Amino acid sequence: MSTIAPTIVSETLQPAPAAGQLSKSMLSSRRIVLTAGFVGLMFFLADHDWMRSLYDDYAGTSDSMASSATDGNLLRRASMFALCAGSVIVLLRSGGYRLQFRSVLGLLMAATAMWCAASLLWSIEPGIGARRLISAGCVALAALAAARILTPRELAASAMICSATYLAIGLFTELALGSFRPWIPSHRLAGTLHPNLQGLNCAVLVMTASYLAWNSTRHRAALCAAVVIGLIGLWLTKSRTPLASLLVAEITVWFITASWRNKLIAGLIAVFVVCSLLLVTGESIFDRIEQTAELGREENEGGALTGRVPLWEELSEAIARRPWQGYGFSSFWISKNIEDVSDSQQWAISVAHSSYLDLTLGTGLIGAGLAVAVTLWGLLQAIRLHCAMPSVGFGFIAVLLLFAMVHGVTESAFANPGFVPLVALSGLAMLAFVDPVQYRKLPATEVPQS
Repeated sequence: MSTIAPTIVSETLQPAPAAGQLSKSMLSSRRIVLTAGFVGLMFFLADHDWMRSLYDDYAGTSDSMASSATDGNLLRRASMFALCAGSVIVLLRSGGYRLQFRSVLGLLMAATAMWCAASLLWSIEPGIGARRLISAGCVALAALAAARILTPRELAASAMICSATYLAIGLFTELALGSFRPWIPSHRLAGTLHPNLQGLNCAVLVMTASYLAWNSTRHRAALCAAVVIGLIGLWLTKSRTPLASLLVAEITVWFITASWRNKLIAGLIAVFVVCSLLLVTGESIFDRIEQTAELGREENEGGALTGRVPLWEELSEAIARRPWQGYGFSSFWISKNIEDVSDSQQWAISVAHSSYLDLTLGTGLIGAGLAVAVTLWGLLQAIRLHCAMPSVGFGFIAVLLLFAMVHGVTESAFANPGFVPLVALSGLAMLAFVDPVQYRKLPATEVPQS
């Protein structure tokens, strides 16, 4: 039984390994499962809460958020320390893919890291900023370790295992607590995470499973089932931002990398479907699309983006006071600011609900600009490599990076250390510090030079 999971992963990653390649393939699959198990456990201990689905609005009060910001979380610190220790061991061991500064992307990432560290010099709360910077540093080390031992395709497989496990645990937790009541309009699938984060987790499951299904010849039925399960889970979370970001990222990357023939066929099909719907339903189709976009949520605050616009207006005033340098890495959300902003907005708030605003609050326009430059440069490089090496896994990284850019407009997940940000950062590390020839022994002329 202990070899079943590695065998399935192995056959998914290697469509038809020859007899002489089987042991190498099995070794790869075991590495994927062990990586997913270790990383998944660390972030489960750090970020998940068994009672999450029982909380009012699935979140704590402003007082509990302020207390957490000041005192931190001992279990999270221990998990980040263990993650760091495991990453250092991987990096110090011999073997694996050789890491090197080989592109502009690596220099941009180094510049971003140095600016974040330097921001502690003008932080309004150096102690809190240093603690959060150490946590981010642990995630960065884990990303380098992943780049050392995994290929992009194996990264997708590891992420799929983690996200599927988180979704399964969340569902069984709600069933055990009696909080799984999808027939109630106000219910959102949370499990052990806030529904917005569970929605992000489900989006990653869809991303990874769909990529592996598209590029594999075996176990496609199981992978397609994982895609369907992920979509159902995403729908049950009623998280609109992850769903919209997933659609934009998948469609955009496909359109950029597809042949002109496939683009033409898809365009004609889209025009036919739209015209058919307009002929059958008339103008009422727009009302139905709007209702569907709400994902069954009762509140209809689309004009205010569920309270975000007033929040962004208030935070923009704070940015205007320190536009270039910010308040120090992750230092704005201290207990006083959490309480003040929550009181003025009349709901519990500990993030800006926008990665771009949170980055600007912490590291100013300079730091946020560097982070955007890193993501955009990585996206372009991933698309270029995917076109040259379509089965290696760079297509998955491209979709994830574009997803992060779209998702960051109205959510802050990618501005803070976490499981999905680690996956994205691992993909960036692979692009920046690993020669792609190591993933597939192609002639140098077949691999785009960055």
